[in-house]
Amino acid sequence: MDRTGVVCLMVHIADQIAELENELFDNAFNEHTLRKEIEAGWGFAYEMDGKYVGYVLVRTVHGLSDIIRLGVTKDYQGKGIGEDLLGCVLEAGGEFMLFVRKNNERAINLYKKYGFEVRGMTEDSWLMRRRATSDG
Repeated sequence: MDRTGVVCLMVHIADQIAELENELFDNAFNEHTLRKEIEAGWGFAYEMDGKYVGYVLVRTVHGLSDIIRLGVTKDYQGKGIGEDLLGCVLEAGGEFMLFVRKNNERAINLYKKYGFEVRGMTEDSWLMRRRATSDG
């Protein structure tokens, strides 16, 4: 995969990522919270056409990595950007978990493609996990 647009998620771009948050999530983090999450975790952003069009934010505790956010702006969905971002994260290896809205079929199918399985649920989300594999 061509990951030319992938960059490390850094605090100094939190304001631009906050704009994505507001577009993508109805429970968007404000810029302050986003800065704190970036400082506490790790992730990647995807830059294309001179702007950030997607990002993934992860927090790892005791060997379990929680994919807190993965999103791509609507105009850039379906171009493999989410898959590139997820691939970068999974290359770190280890076990992963995430919550995904039950009605987000595109994301659910992507996660299943990469070995995530439904392990629980909330009222509107699935809890999915991926066990550590030898190939990352």
